[in-house]
Amino acid sequence: MMPSIKQVEAFYWSGQLGSFVAAADRLNTTQSNISKRIQELESTLGVELFDRSKRAIKVTAKGVEVMAISDQLLRVHMTLRQVGNSELALAGPFRFGVTEAVALTWLARFSLDIQLAFAGLVPISTVDTSVNLNTLLLERKIDLAIGTERNLDKDLVRTRLADAERVWVASPNLIKHERILAAAEMGDLPMLGHGDNSAQHNMVTQHLRERGINLRVVTSCTSMSALARMAIDGIGITYLHKDVFAADIEAGRLKVIKTEFEIPPVTYVAAHRDDVISPVAALVAARAVALCDFRRHVTPS
Repeated sequence: MMPSIKQVEAFYWSGQLGSFVAAADRLNTTQSNISKRIQELESTLGVELFDRSKRAIKVTAKGVEVMAISDQLLRVHMTLRQVGNSELALAGPFRFGVTEAVALTWLARFSLDIQLAFAGLVPISTVDTSVNLNTLLLERKIDLAIGTERNLDKDLVRTRLADAERVWVASPNLIKHERILAAAEMGDLPMLGHGDNSAQHNMVTQHLRERGINLRVVTSCTSMSALARMAIDGIGITYLHKDVFAADIEAGRLKVIKTEFEIPPVTYVAAHRDDVISPVAALVAARAVALCDFRRHVTPS
């Protein structure tokens, strides 16, 4: 008897994710079904695919051989499913991650678009930093990551979305003049940091330290919404996406501060792995190109 695609999928994802539970979640089925399919596959092939002697499952030497063949088989199967159908009819969860800037602006439209374009597909989003999204993607815990290009692995398939302008902002009550701030003056201002692990924060602090300037960070936060609120309250100066907080700038709650050191724009991309899930992830990434818009839109009442 020939192995079925469902048996191969159960084995492949259990091995890739290191858990029958995780494989069941990805394939939208139960753990008992996953275990049964793998047992049936092992019986058909006459080999043991997993070492179950320890708490965590481990692919056997023979299982490694079967894993490579399974990868090829699933690629061919996915290609066949696309014949005559440019957008795969899939059912179950599609996990993706976005940064806070995306969540605050176009995540809702993107999620709705996925639902309408792929009947039966359930979009499940995670909001996190680009660095953490990159890790989740490499660990196969999400299928697609939308974040900053410099923080997403170069070996991933990356679709360019847009450049986002970032500017220094503060409360008009904190900085009342209109002149350009010298770099030395920035060291005297209370600074709102973006978190020690932020690539942008590290770049800013390094740039100023090379000029003998140490920032006076009064507090640090990974949430740009919280940073905007603190800036509005006059706690300090920080840098934010200009389009995301355009309403606060136009209303005068935030003021764009001109400085000798401008923050370079950041490029956003949609990234995914080049493996058996890529056909779906690539199609979703392509749809993100048209939807990417960092201006905040008010939902009509």
